[in-house]
Amino acid sequence: MAAQRFLIYAQPRTGSTWLVDLLNSHPEIECDSELFNDDYQEMARRLWSRRLLRKYPIPYMQVRAKTCPYPAYGFKLLHYQTRRSIDLLAKLHQRGWHIISLRRNQLWNQAVSDVLAIQTRKYHRTGKDEARVNPVQIDPNALLNKIAELKRYSIEESEALEGIPHLRIHYEDDLIDENVRDKTLARIHTQLGLSTMPASSALLPTYDRPIDQVVANYQELVEAVKQSCHADILCI
Repeated sequence: MAAQRFLIYAQPRTGSTWLVDLLNSHPEIECDSELFNDDYQEMARRLWSRRLLRKYPIPYMQVRAKTCPYPAYGFKLLHYQTRRSIDLLAKLHQRGWHIISLRRNQLWNQAVSDVLAIQTRKYHRTGKDEARVNPVQIDPNALLNKIAELKRYSIEESEALEGIPHLRIHYEDDLIDENVRDKTLARIHTQLGLSTMPASSALLPTYDRPIDQVVANYQELVEAVKQSCHADILCI
C-alpha cells in the first residue's frame, strides 16, 4: 500500500511527462501518466476501468493507491481532462494527497509547442526516435486560439488550487537546469517522505534544434501575436 499519494496537476507542454518519467526513476515511486486521457494505454484497453474512473474518480484513485506496491503512488492530470478539477483536487487533498502544480512561465513557447505537437503528432522523443522533421507551417489563427485557451486554463488552474496547499514547480526555473532539477526532485522526494536520490529519464527534447528552425513561418507567427491582444506573452 502506498503510504504517500500525490497528483501532478499541469497543462499541456509543461514538461509533465518528463516529470513523471523522472519520478518513476526513483525505486520507491510509481507514477501513472494521464489516467483521464482516453488514449492512455491502460484506460483504452480496459473499458470498465475507464468507466469506473469517470464515475467514481476518488474511490478509484484511493483503490489504485492502496494496491500500489511502492511507498508512494501518483498520477498526472492535465487541467482540461476533467471539468471537476476544483472538486477533485479538494477531495484528494482532504484525503492526504500531495498536490504538485507544474506550470510554464513562457506561454509563447508553450503555445507554439502545443500547436506544433498537435499538428505533427510528435509529443515526446527518446534516443531511439528521429528528431528532425521538415519545417512545419502553422496557421496563425490556430496559434492565437491556443494562446487564448492556455490563458483561460491558467486562470481556471489558479481557481482550482486556491486554498489548497501545493508544491509549485515551474518548467523553466526548476527542471531545465540539471543542478536545479536535482534539487527540485529532492524537494518532491522529501515531501513524500522518501530518501533523495538523483533521477534519470530516457526522454529528450522533441526536436534537436530551436523551435524557430522547426516552424517554417515563425516570424509570421511573431507578427500575428504582436498585432493581437496577446502581445504581452512574447518573450523572444
